[in-house]
Amino acid sequence: MRRDHERRLPRFRASLLLIVVAAITGAATYMLVTGRPWLRDLEFWFWFETDKPSGAPLVLAAIVAVTLAIVALTTTRARERFWPAVVALGSAGYALQLLLAATEGRGMEALRHHLLRSGHVHFLRAAIAHGDRPDLIERYVSLARAGELGAYAPTKPPGQLLLYVWTERLTRGLAHGDGTGARIEAFADVVVWVWPAIAMLTVIPLAATARRLTRDPALALGAVALYVTAPSVLLVQMHTDQVFFPLFVTTALWLATIAAQRDDVRLAVVAGLAFSLAVLCSFGLAAAGPLLVATAAAPSISTRPAWARALRLALGIAVALVSVYAILDLGLGFDAMEDYVLAAERHARWKQWDDLTDSVLYFAFLDTTELAYWIGAPAFVLVLAATPRHVASLWAAVPKPIGAMTIAMVIVLVALARFGKTKAEVARLWLFLFPPLCMIAADALVRGARVLGTRTRPALLVPAVVIGAQVLLAWLTKQHMDFH
Repeated sequence: MRRDHERRLPRFRASLLLIVVAAITGAATYMLVTGRPWLRDLEFWFWFETDKPSGAPLVLAAIVAVTLAIVALTTTRARERFWPAVVALGSAGYALQLLLAATEGRGMEALRHHLLRSGHVHFLRAAIAHGDRPDLIERYVSLARAGELGAYAPTKPPGQLLLYVWTERLTRGLAHGDGTGARIEAFADVVVWVWPAIAMLTVIPLAATARRLTRDPALALGAVALYVTAPSVLLVQMHTDQVFFPLFVTTALWLATIAAQRDDVRLAVVAGLAFSLAVLCSFGLAAAGPLLVATAAAPSISTRPAWARALRLALGIAVALVSVYAILDLGLGFDAMEDYVLAAERHARWKQWDDLTDSVLYFAFLDTTELAYWIGAPAFVLVLAATPRHVASLWAAVPKPIGAMTIAMVIVLVALARFGKTKAEVARLWLFLFPPLCMIAADALVRGARVLGTRTRPALLVPAVVIGAQVLLAWLTKQHMDFH
């Protein structure tokens, strides 16, 4: 009797999880289709209502076909076909990005609109005007203060502008003329195709990190499937926040994982260098620091005592961070701390942040709600379902490394809620956290599939419901609350 109960309980939990996912998806669908009740009624909700076409029948059929392919790839024999499946999932995500853009009925012009009408086009104009200056990094702070680099530069370090500078250098040869307008058009013609593809390159370090941390190829594929179907990833923003930042942070995590498993301080330094360069693109990426440390320490958790080993790796990362700061300051004349102070002050004024307790609590709720919405309500349900299990695994006879990352993620989210001074818009600003969140969520996805099927033949029902719901909400969001 007891054994029968122990067999039924996991199946009951997996079935209950599917019911919750279906209910949350139904509620989100109702809100998007009817425009009520409450998301857009929340004070400071950043995304306003849109009314875009649902898409031609052929486009919709292609979206359904690609979604079914993702479901099939999620349940493939992961150990034998791991990297081909990862590449196929990334390619499927890229296809969904373009297909969802095509639902507007104007081809790639939909993505050009996001690029050329967003505020970040200021960076492109600044890249054209100042990109050839040899002293751009040295004079970045003074140019930003003077307003010569556009409205957003004072809140960003120079790396973000440099991404536009280097990309524009690659595209300017295609321009029909030397004027600013011609160079902008050439830039747009190329990046509407290339940037979405770069965004999908994140699946490579994501898959590698998840596989190393969990030693479960199926879970790693589940993490990739959740990432490539997240609404904030599928609905192309044409911002560096979506294209480069998740890739940079996840690459640093991957390098830290390899360094820890090989006990290689030199690789830890390389991971620290990669993380430093990521932070030079956006100071907000520094929030991923606890994830980097947890990832470096995680493989040591199951081989106690290993704190000295973990400390050695952490020191390697710290040496890289200090070295980058010293090179920038002494070699290039760029004071990163001065730029950070400028950015923090401008950001606080921009967001009109008052740091009152009521404001902190309300925006913690609002930012978490938006995070849940844009990573996909089904994926967020899986995060909530998997988190207690991951945390509890740290006290098991053989602790699991993913538990360390989960605790670090909780710390990061709490710190961002308290000190991040962010009033919504986390669909872009916190997108670099989506890959590790998908790693956490994938456990619930894969366990549910195995419980309702077998380990070698997992049930299609769980990934079909979750992935299908993710894409459905992305498609509805494209129509009713798209990026602007």
